Amino acid sequence: MGLVRPDKSKVNPKYLHYYLLSKEWRAVIESNIISGATVDRIPLKKFPEFPVRLPDLATQRRIASILSSYDELIENNRKRIKLLERAARLLYTEWFVRLRFPGHEGGKRLRPDGSGVKDGVPEGWEKGTIEDFYHTSSGGTPSRSKPEYYEGDINWVKTQELNEDFIFDTEEKITEMAISNSSAKVYPPNTLLVSMYGGTNIGRVAILANPAACNQACCALSPKVEHASIHFAFLFFGTIREQLIGISQGAAQTNISQQIVKGLKVVLPCKDVIKDFTGRIIPLFDQMRTLQAMNQQLTRARDLLLPRLMSGKVRV
Repeated sequence: MGLVRPDKSKVNPKYLHYYLLSKEWRAVIESNIISGATVDRIPLKKFPEFPVRLPDLATQRRIASILSSYDELIENNRKRIKLLERAARLLYTEWFVRLRFPGHEGGKRLRPDGSGVKDGVPEGWEKGTIEDFYHTSSGGTPSRSKPEYYEGDINWVKTQELNEDFIFDTEEKITEMAISNSSAKVYPPNTLLVSMYGGTNIGRVAILANPAACNQACCALSPKVEHASIHFAFLFFGTIREQLIGISQGAAQTNISQQIVKGLKVVLPCKDVIKDFTGRIIPLFDQMRTLQAMNQQLTRARDLLLPRLMSGKVRV
């Protein structure tokens, strides 16, 4: 790891940050990589001699200001998404962990004396497993020996892309032929994906914003019964992540299986409570989805603008 301290009389630190993200700088790095036995590296002794192209300081400041305005908007949206997600999780905890939910149809409430509870759960609620309330499936990985399988336009999700949010686009995309010749399958929007592999990544979730396939390390969930809300399941998995990580750490491999996901115990609230709950949190999830889509557009715009500003094609 190297440390760079810019001379502020010549270099604007924010400009330097963006310059180091540019294709021009990446080309400099790639031309100086030394291949090692275990890892590629760049020679730190030669690093100070790497060429850097800098406009005058005033131009640097203007370029940095333009690009940082995009990043500030992106960061503000991220903070808003976190607040919305926190509000949804707090509501879930209040209603379904602390059982402080509003009265459902008929005016029944969970009373301090415990009345309104049967077999440890509120009347009308169902004890069961994920398999009782949700369809589950998993994906597959098309053969890596067929590089043409990865030249398509079908989104293909890997577990590291599950970040407690929505998935609009994926790092890799596959073809129809890849689907036909593997256990991968395309899932519709609003499918919930749960990570089954990856140590502490286990139990992380995401909701598909667009159709996508996934690898075998993901478990895909969709409602089996009418009131089995995907949003409820999204928040449910957030409350049991430590449990899932504990299960994986007690096994020979640091993974869980689809069978374990199917067998997870869950209490499904009655239709009226779920309907009320879903009506309150869907606007939160919709806002999260809108802000995330906005961030993707801002990121694309910034990334398109960056090389043009750096090359001088766009004057400031």
